[in-house]
Amino acid sequence: MVKEQLREIFGVHTCDKRGSASTMRHDYPQFVIPPDLAEEDTLWTPGSRETLEEHSRLWKDFLQELFTNDDSTFVSVTTHSGATRALYLAIGHPDVWTAAGSVVPIVVRARQVDTA
Repeated sequence: MVKEQLREIFGVHTCDKRGSASTMRHDYPQFVIPPDLAEEDTLWTPGSRETLEEHSRLWKDFLQELFTNDDSTFVSVTTHSGATRALYLAIGHPDVWTAAGSVVPIVVRARQVDTA
């Protein structure tokens, strides 16, 4: 499943700009790609780079959506090191640099919080 907000940090570097939605659908038919995904990348801009703090908010939103709407026992996320560092920030984990090509297992457990 493709989640637009869980890409590498957005902006400035052209390697962080995603391809068109139609190309993704053609090249990766086995992936679930949201039907409302914009054809062109609307998050990447050439003159502004997203901060780690801004990207961590996207992770918090993703985790909230995941734990609210998905009853899977396990979920695997594949992403880049910048996004992994933003996840660390979102969950309160110490910032650990992730080497290129490495695999970093991170277990996040949801807890029901009593708001009463």
